[in-house]
Amino acid sequence: MSATLRIRAIEVSAISHATEDLERVCSALRKVASEEIAKRARISRQDLKGHHGNPIVTLIMKIRGTDLMESFVQRLASRLSDGDKQLLSVELRKHIDNDGNLYLRLDKQAALLGRLSLKQEDPIRIRMKLEIRPRTMEQMSEALRRLGLVK
Repeated sequence: MSATLRIRAIEVSAISHATEDLERVCSALRKVASEEIAKRARISRQDLKGHHGNPIVTLIMKIRGTDLMESFVQRLASRLSDGDKQLLSVELRKHIDNDGNLYLRLDKQAALLGRLSLKQEDPIRIRMKLEIRPRTMEQMSEALRRLGLVK
């Protein structure tokens, strides 16, 4: 039985620390998404303070609309390496929560240079709200494989 998958929302976010250039972090977000998607998506910012009062800015790009979300997923799938897709496949349970959210972390520095690769430390975070019926791990894995996100 094949699973039916719909992408409900995509959120791409990154933290800009006081030692980082905010515009470069914003540029890295745009490069993950593409200029076309970034122009049409909404990017907001949250100004926070760190433990020692240092300024921290969280940039959040919300991607809405079926065409933009499909374009984003296709772009992401085409730019992730086979090794990263294989790793996601093996560790899929670590990247999906009970509500059907898929979480990915990308290398912020590599994204700034136009490359996408998985990285846990100081990442660009991606949260995709997925609606899948039935929602078993096997069905989720198959649907993500059809999208090209896992091997």
